[in-house]
Amino acid sequence: TESRRPGDRYGIRTPGSVREDTSLRQLRQRVLDAERAGGGVLPLVFHRVCDDCGVYSVPPQVLDGFLAWLTARERRGTVVMTLQDAVGARD
Repeated sequence: TESRRPGDRYGIRTPGSVREDTSLRQLRQRVLDAERAGGGVLPLVFHRVCDDCGVYSVPPQVLDGFLAWLTARERRGTVVMTLQDAVGARD
């Protein structure tokens, strides 16, 4: 994860793009690992949401399941936001 105010907002690390073979279990585990490490910003990159439409896609049912699971995590302090909102705009 990155801090809420990363030193280089153009060099924010991600665990890599979500791909067609990324499972719901793997997405959940990324979040759980970030929570256990103390939180921060965990950028997850989704390119396309569709069935069988390329390597850099995620099936709708996987994304729906992940978002439902994330919604339940909100009471634990895990929230979803845009990257801009998460790290803040600095000029």
